Amino acid sequence: MAKRDRFYIEDKIRDLLNSKIKKENYLNMANAKNKEIFLYALSLGIDTPNDLDGKKEGLLLDKDLDMFDESLVYGAAIPFLHNINDVSEKNIIYDFVERCANQGFKYISDSIDNSNIEHLDKQLLLELDEKYHELVEKDN
Repeated sequence: MAKRDRFYIEDKIRDLLNSKIKKENYLNMANAKNKEIFLYALSLGIDTPNDLDGKKEGLLLDKDLDMFDESLVYGAAIPFLHNINDVSEKNIIYDFVERCANQGFKYISDSIDNSNIEHLDKQLLLELDEKYHELVEKDN
């Protein structure tokens, strides 16, 4: 197997990136790098990874990740590994992260389609606040 060097998205996600996120300046992301948008989508879909359907397209080379981004990617996947030795398997980590980001992109698409764009940032902040409180309560 060839050495893996990139993260993939569904081919149809490219349209979401170009038309809705970048052109419509979703959450002021028109000038955001693909890495930043991918990591945002990863964070949204971390609890509900979803398989990529259809044709896949490369979005981001792993050489574009700095050590903090790479730590984030591996740290996101570790709690979901069945075997801790899988942390050394790049394909397993990347597959999981791609599935999370895929779901996150679906959430982004749904939120753009179903929300008033002026209030979307407030809605997302409220959702983030709810998630934070859930995590704090879970830890106590």
